[in-house]
Amino acid sequence: MSGPLGSGSSGGGGGGGGGGVTSLVAGSGISVSSSTGAVTVTSSGPTLISRVTLSSTAAAISLNSIPSGYKHLEIIYSLRSTRTTASLAIARVVLNNDQGSNYIQNTFTGTNLVSPAIPSATCVSGFGVGRLFLHNAGDSTNMTDVVQTFNSTTGTVYRATGGNVAAANWNSTARVTDVALIHLPVGDLFVVDSTVELWGYP
Repeated sequence: MSGPLGSGSSGGGGGGGGGGVTSLVAGSGISVSSSTGAVTVTSSGPTLISRVTLSSTAAAISLNSIPSGYKHLEIIYSLRSTRTTASLAIARVVLNNDQGSNYIQNTFTGTNLVSPAIPSATCVSGFGVGRLFLHNAGDSTNMTDVVQTFNSTTGTVYRATGGNVAAANWNSTARVTDVALIHLPVGDLFVVDSTVELWGYP
């Protein structure tokens, strides 16, 4: 693990101060011996929970039965659409199969959580890429807040200009157990080799 503590399975006693602390941050996997001051790292950071890469076109990509034990979740995606007309293609994000009006994105309230634009089939280069960080997705006390960054690559039919950032909220305290990215408009699909990764944070 990098950072101020280095790779740190152990560290110097430093400073000789009294009893010390037993944990730098609760649940962080980083602890300090109260007797020797040695630093112990038991967590190496985020864990890859699953990765889905399409071998055929699909209307949706689903990440189901997400295990417990993670405080936050992150989705990293690379997507492209079969759409060939000059209109918007998006990936609608749905949590726990909730397709009701329980999402707030910036000043918009409705059935979308965050809906990144994705390149159409006639784009001149590549896939649209992005990340969604689901804060508090792993607990049953706080509502899930989402921060998303994404970029839809330049194309000849539809493109998003430059990078984009979106903030959103799911009006539920339920633990996130399922995530789906659904292609809109209905009738067009995500192309082969579209990929979604799910990461968990302690």
